[in-house]
Formats: sequence, C-alpha cells, structure tokens
Amino acid sequence: MTKYFLKHLAKNILQVVATFGILYSFTVVADKWFGVDPIWGMLAFLVFVFTYFLTERSWHQAKREKSDFNLGRKS
Repeated sequence: MTKYFLKHLAKNILQVVATFGILYSFTVVADKWFGVDPIWGMLAFLVFVFTYFLTERSWHQAKREKSDFNLGRKS
C-alpha cells in the first residue's frame, strides 16, 4: 500500500511541478519575446489551461453519452 501511495504521490508532485514550469515559461516568453508584462503570460496560461480543460471534459462527456446511447440502443 505504501509503495503505491508513494508512486502516486511522486506522480502528482511531478505534475504540479510541470504545471508551474509551464506557467513560468509562459511568463518568460511574454517578457522576453513579446516585451510585455509577465502577468500577460500568466493570463495566456490560464486561458490555455481553461480551454484545454473545457475541451477535454466536453470530449469525455460526448464519448460517455454516445456510449450510453449505444448501450441503451442495443438492449
């Protein structure tokens, strides 16, 4: 049990670290490449993440609804 907990804990910590790394890269690109305040990079990151979240969630809901429809139709 402890082995699995540590495995998932490390995986989740890595995911959080990667998220902050990507956020940092967005702020650096906003500052160095575009010459704007880094807060705009953070705003772009938030828009990107929310867009990804909404798209991913909608895709899974559509697949589940189609699956439920197909299961109900076959019965």
